[in-house]
Amino acid sequence: WKRCQKLVDSGEVDVNICAFRNAEREATSVIVEPRMGQNSIAVFVRQRRQDTFRFSTWADLKGLRTGLIAGVSMGPEFDSFLQDNTTVERAPTLLSVFKMLDLDRVDIAPFGLEAGRLAVEYHGFKGRIVPLPQPALLGDLHLIVSKKSPLAARAAEIGKYFERAGYQEELRAALDESGRLYLQTTPQGGR
Repeated sequence: WKRCQKLVDSGEVDVNICAFRNAEREATSVIVEPRMGQNSIAVFVRQRRQDTFRFSTWADLKGLRTGLIAGVSMGPEFDSFLQDNTTVERAPTLLSVFKMLDLDRVDIAPFGLEAGRLAVEYHGFKGRIVPLPQPALLGDLHLIVSKKSPLAARAAEIGKYFERAGYQEELRAALDESGRLYLQTTPQGGR
């Protein structure tokens, strides 16, 4: 993710999809409005802790060990809260973060609910890692366009695509189908 963002910043890549808005991205990219979707950020824990782990507000996470992917932002407020109030361990991939969680090297792994659930199943952690029922936040996901791209001047036009009737239903169906295909065509637990 971090490398992808640098490619957008430099203009080598025109767009990045499903990005949270933050000051760093606003400095180098045009943020397309309206949002293209939303992402529920879940707090993943070891299943054996699910019943005893109480989470209703961010304050419940204070003092915990947190596993995060290097370069991934979940929005400036939540990023800052985790950095200031938990012990953050960063890893290059979600697989690495989930391995740290599974091995009890971190207590929590905040990540997008849908992608996290797919990764749990894909990497063979089903029954060992679960999301807590209460999301940490619901974040807006944007398509961002490099300011160095010729597409930057067309951001308003691109945004109209996300405003059209039926877009949300189309997005839901595409996400469901891609998740199903992803799990169907990749070996579970083998990675």
